[in-house]
Amino acid sequence: MMEEMSWWQVSEALRNGVDTVIVPMGSVEQHGHHLPLLTDTIHAHYLSERIAQEMGNALVAPVIRPGYSEHHMDFPGSISLRNETLANVLLDYCNSLIHHGFKNIVMLTCHGGNTPVLNAVASEVAMARAKEGVNVFPVDPYSEAYYGKDRDKIGQPVGWPDGIHGGKYETSSVLAYRPELVDMSKADTEWPESYKTHDGKFAFNEETMMLALTKGMKHFTESGVIGDGKAGDPEYGRRVTEILAKNIAQWLCRLITSR
Repeated sequence: MMEEMSWWQVSEALRNGVDTVIVPMGSVEQHGHHLPLLTDTIHAHYLSERIAQEMGNALVAPVIRPGYSEHHMDFPGSISLRNETLANVLLDYCNSLIHHGFKNIVMLTCHGGNTPVLNAVASEVAMARAKEGVNVFPVDPYSEAYYGKDRDKIGQPVGWPDGIHGGKYETSSVLAYRPELVDMSKADTEWPESYKTHDGKFAFNEETMMLALTKGMKHFTESGVIGDGKAGDPEYGRRVTEILAKNIAQWLCRLITSR
């Protein structure tokens, strides 16, 4: 974790060939009555740390937060940056890290609202810095590409039936790494009827994500939860994080060494 190192330690790491850095993105937004506003930031911190440990030659920059959370602003405490503000922060982060000598920039977000900005900035930095030998890797850690082959072990971390916000995985992850911030006596289970498809099944897809972003989360959930917050299990949270970290690290190492 770079923020816990001295400048001299970072300099030594770079001299020793550590030229990969993970730039995690989180949020400051509601996650129901039982989880802290810091939930996505906790995910980003510990998942990125495990990915770096798996890779063995990467550092982790401080988690960027707040993020874009306009769709959560009906819930007090949530803080949202404008897309252009977030894009400029992310761009400045990357330029600073590249200035110091990092060549492989891994952009990872644990909050879906950040994804459009992350993808746009990743493309901009990659195109602008390609001649300097800089590689940029945007990562959505909850993509099926990283958990699909392990679905029988961990289910579907973000989606049905485990929930997409304040549900089983997010509750489990915070219980695993920051249990003192969780109040399970206030955990909710909420499945909004408006997230059902025409055949009566729940779905988390482009349509439902679009509705959440344009109508706001309050349109769907009173508690702020979409899923089963009562199903939180710290062992499950650790297991999912470990599997995701291993799979993402393997993918990154393969891409970096092939370039």
